[in-house]
Amino acid sequence: MPKKTSSTFAKDFAELEKLAQKFEAGAFDVEEGLADFERGMALAKQLKDRLKNVEQKVETIKAKYKTGE
Repeated sequence: MPKKTSSTFAKDFAELEKLAQKFEAGAFDVEEGLADFERGMALAKQLKDRLKNVEQKVETIKAKYKTGE
């Protein structure tokens, strides 16, 4: 059973999109922009790691059920 976390991929992705939109609009000051940039980089890494983990699990499942093609 998957372990429960307080954040989900969808929530983290939505937050990253919101930060990107904020940067595109140019609506921030330097300090706030730096903090948002750092948060965005952390979110991007977390999302990338999650996707890599899921990809590995999919490959494991596929190998488990692979038949002699």
